[in-house]
Amino acid sequence: MVLACKVIEAILVESRPALSPCYYYDDVFSELDTKRRKQLVSFLQSYQSFVTTTDADIVSKQIT
Repeated sequence: MVLACKVIEAILVESRPALSPCYYYDDVFSELDTKRRKQLVSFLQSYQSFVTTTDADIVSKQIT
């Protein structure tokens, strides 16, 4: 639920002119299945974001 709120927040903030915030997602991939990881990575490509993880292999597979 929190992730959904962060996605909505990103969309709303980006709709305002001259605002381009940076988003931070802490270990979000550990809670998602493969399909939702890919969807999140696809969404985040439009935004300046930092994503932390405890499993770098998961991230590298999703980004490539």
